[in-house]
Amino acid sequence: MHRREVLILLNGTLLAALRSRCGVAETMSPTLRVGMATIVPRNAPHIIAFVERMAVLGFHEGDNFSLEHVPVTGIEGYDTAFRELARRNVNIYVAFGNEVAASAARRAAQGAPVVLLALAFDPFAKGYAASLAHPGGNITGLFAR
Repeated sequence: MHRREVLILLNGTLLAALRSRCGVAETMSPTLRVGMATIVPRNAPHIIAFVERMAVLGFHEGDNFSLEHVPVTGIEGYDTAFRELARRNVNIYVAFGNEVAASAARRAAQGAPVVLLALAFDPFAKGYAASLAHPGGNITGLFAR
């Protein structure tokens, strides 16, 4: 799967999580706050593409959308980074890649939607989702073997 296809799927998953959590648009705050903690910098190509795709979907950064990015310097920094995102009151948490990030996001979210891009682990086998087709709970996302 190409990078652009993954981003389109990730954006669709993010919006599905938002809709299922919030119900109707009137219940949303004026600004959608997406929290992301990553080892890659905020200006990484896939993060820029994510923001661009959000604009295509009607979410414009600085207008009705905010990407709260907290850099992580190593695997041990995910818990602190996702706790910081919780302090910033994000609406949706995004965790890329490894299980450490997914676990930290789940703990910090406390029931808020979490979107995973699971690249290094199987979220179903690890108990993050009830099934791959219908994850249930507050966690959804993509899984690539």
